[in-house]
Amino acid sequence: MNDEAPRLSPRVMIVGAIAIALVIAAAFWLQTRPTAVGAGRSARELFTPEERAPDGVRIRVEILNATATPRLALSATRLLRDRGFDVVSIGNNPVRRDSTLVVDRTNHP
Repeated sequence: MNDEAPRLSPRVMIVGAIAIALVIAAAFWLQTRPTAVGAGRSARELFTPEERAPDGVRIRVEILNATATPRLALSATRLLRDRGFDVVSIGNNPVRRDSTLVVDRTNHP
């Protein structure tokens, strides 16, 4: 009887080593990558109750969810409307983003 363990081919050993290296690199990248401001916090935690649209000023906004979080645009709409903003439309952005993008389309300072 032969009690020796079967030997792996050099090709299998190389592929295995590469797979292990990729897993380690991915884990390192996930730990060190920058995160978006406010990541992991609810929309209500990002604003204090005093932060509101100025009285007598109509600030119109469009909310586009560019994250994988479902119904985030609806949550943001409720929050902003409660604070005096005029949300004119909501939807999903076709391109995913990892941070907030604010676009001023009014050409006002």
